Amino acid sequence: MPSPIVYLELPTANIAADKAFYAGLFGWTFQDFGPEYATFHGAALEGGLNATNDGRSKAPLPVITTDDIAAMERRVAESGGRITVQPSPSPAAAASTLPTHRVTSSQ
Repeated sequence: MPSPIVYLELPTANIAADKAFYAGLFGWTFQDFGPEYATFHGAALEGGLNATNDGRSKAPLPVITTDDIAAMERRVAESGGRITVQPSPSPAAAASTLPTHRVTSSQ
């Protein structure tokens, strides 16, 4: 059973410019969480723009949900991927007991 991507984090060096770009292009709206992070809304998928120096990835970071962390870790490895952020429960997942994984392709 495939696990869906539930959130997409996009790295940015200029959060104001990216917010203006995506708002103008797609009509997305944003909620700021300080000067270095904003969530976006109005896309087919919820996500965020990350401008933090410490936590920003170099590429888009998909967040997926699974009800079996160990099995998903095996599937990621068998598919040639790697987990770039260790699994942890998310606030939304805590209510439904679905932990969250962040993974990336090894390519």
